[in-house]
Amino acid sequence: MPTPHVPTEIVDEILKNVYAKNKKPTLLSSRMVCHSWSQTSPKSLFDEGVVFKSWDDVRTFLGLLSAPTSTFSPEVNTKHLALTNLTALDNKATAALESLMSIITMKESLSIHVSKSGIADILAQVSQGWAHIGRLTLSGGNHPPATFFNQLVSFPQLHHLTLQDFQLQGVQNAPTVQFRFPDVITKLSLRGSSKLWTFFRAHVIPGRGFAKISELTIETRFTFRDEGMNDMVQCFRGLEGIHTLNIHALPNPGNRDLIRDMKNTFQTRHLRSAAIPGLRRLYLGFSEMPAHFVFGCIIMHTIYLPSTQIGAIIEFEVPRISALGLWDDQDPQAQIRQLLLETQTDTPMAADFGRALRIRGCEGALPPSVVEASGRAMVCDYPVIFMGLGGEEGISM
Repeated sequence: MPTPHVPTEIVDEILKNVYAKNKKPTLLSSRMVCHSWSQTSPKSLFDEGVVFKSWDDVRTFLGLLSAPTSTFSPEVNTKHLALTNLTALDNKATAALESLMSIITMKESLSIHVSKSGIADILAQVSQGWAHIGRLTLSGGNHPPATFFNQLVSFPQLHHLTLQDFQLQGVQNAPTVQFRFPDVITKLSLRGSSKLWTFFRAHVIPGRGFAKISELTIETRFTFRDEGMNDMVQCFRGLEGIHTLNIHALPNPGNRDLIRDMKNTFQTRHLRSAAIPGLRRLYLGFSEMPAHFVFGCIIMHTIYLPSTQIGAIIEFEVPRISALGLWDDQDPQAQIRQLLLETQTDTPMAADFGRALRIRGCEGALPPSVVEASGRAMVCDYPVIFMGLGGEEGISM
């Protein structure tokens, strides 16, 4: 009985729509069906992303593609490429990287993690083959700033740069020298360690090195135990030109002073994170913080915002009601009712909700009166909108 033939186009569509959770095992198994499937499945196997965990990983992959019996295509198209645990370039690593650039075409982003140093040399090499990338993530190591900033200019289409646990060395014998991010970079994300802010405060902020960055994302633990945290707080007012500031506060269970430090940053009358000149949107992602801390921040903003010239739309992310451990007595409904009861006044609901604080994460725990008002309420005579109830939508971050 002849073997049924399935057109290649149909096989392609089947493999493109494999359930994401089981995609890789399914695609690897599909290669064993027949020769034609072995030619098709690798295309879908690599389309979302490829991760290499060392230079040895890269060389193994190159060897697999070049093997006489290989069924993998000599050309790989992918959305995301990650090169991790890289050491400084030597002749073998340079040759491997050059070969990889001739084989892999990236559509969206590149991530590079180095164990110690050498990021500038790697970027110099990468710019020879992947200069078109629009999103770049760099992590690890401590690097000379001059060569780092010089290499960023080699990527004319780079609009979003992410630095994670990334450090820049101090500038010897030139304390006033300044550096700027290239004008094409409009989004900057800083994740993990806050040490980088010590460098920014001395060598970037004074010279308006953030001038062309319109969206800044900070994801870190806001504790003054960490080097650079005080410098970050002091830099807020120097971030003039930033239109959108996204803050994601990370928990630190071993630090008993974390909430105290966060109160000193986010619960002062100065409203530092919102007082950036020209800021239009502020997102405060406190979903992993205790609810009583988040509500304290909301109250401080409602009290002091009316006396400021702050015009930014401010959005808070509170803990999900399913994260009971972050709510007093594990009772979100009772804590929200208490907030509203203790801060309610006789101010009419005709207040200007155009400048209202936006609050996300309380769906399913609000009193009927708030639900009936499409999420609108007053806290300390200031309008707030609980999002997700059909009312005015907040700012998408």
